[in-house]
Amino acid sequence: MTALRCSRIPYFSGVQDIAIERLAEDRLKLTCRTGGKQRAFEAGHIGLHEGVIPEQHIARSAGCAYRWDDVTLSFTPVRDRELESSVPGIFIAGDAGGTGGAMAAVAEGEIAAIAILRRLEKISPTAASRGYKQAERERAAHLAPRPLLDRLYRPTPSVAAPADDAVICRCEEIGCREIRAAIAAGCDGPNQLKAFLRTGMGPCQGRLCGTTISMLIAAQRKVSPDEAGFYTVRSPLSPVTVGELADLSEDSELPPDSTT
Repeated sequence: MTALRCSRIPYFSGVQDIAIERLAEDRLKLTCRTGGKQRAFEAGHIGLHEGVIPEQHIARSAGCAYRWDDVTLSFTPVRDRELESSVPGIFIAGDAGGTGGAMAAVAEGEIAAIAILRRLEKISPTAASRGYKQAERERAAHLAPRPLLDRLYRPTPSVAAPADDAVICRCEEIGCREIRAAIAAGCDGPNQLKAFLRTGMGPCQGRLCGTTISMLIAAQRKVSPDEAGFYTVRSPLSPVTVGELADLSEDSELPPDSTT
């Protein structure tokens, strides 16, 4: 932050109602509201970031349960003290279980590994207990600032209530106005919305739009995002061609760039 101030680059906080539009092939325009004023900026490149949220697709495809976190505006997996998910034998460690940073992720990996080794009887109960306590202390220390950071830098309210002309599903180029119209017409969940508009059916498989879709449905139906739900995730988790599927046999494997 000190380097930013010394560089004399303008810095604005409390920004809301962000909108980005293309003016030309190599020119973009950003408009926003901050400090009670409407501002506009033009640039060749614009980056937009509203925080990091857990990747859900792999765990959801295995049937793991998730719950809504109203502070980070994201779905996080249900885990026990050993980081085991709602599906026995599946452990979720690191940022996939909730954003905590690299060092907290290392500690969570150790906690999950110790739990697995203990169940396989590869380490003694005493060694498992000692290792767990040490890893848990490290994890707690690294996660200690998170409650403050999550509340201090909570995503702006406009994330949950984008403008009607905002593009929500970038893969299929579907705007917020169309989505709200579908919900008003009776669409009551993300899976049904696929049939209405094909949201979440592009190359990203709903990774980019899924959480926003859930928030839009929840807001318009006046229910919680948990009740609104999320896309049902099925394999393959990345797009594959018809040719790749046709070439499959019981003993064959998908190419490395088509992971399931």
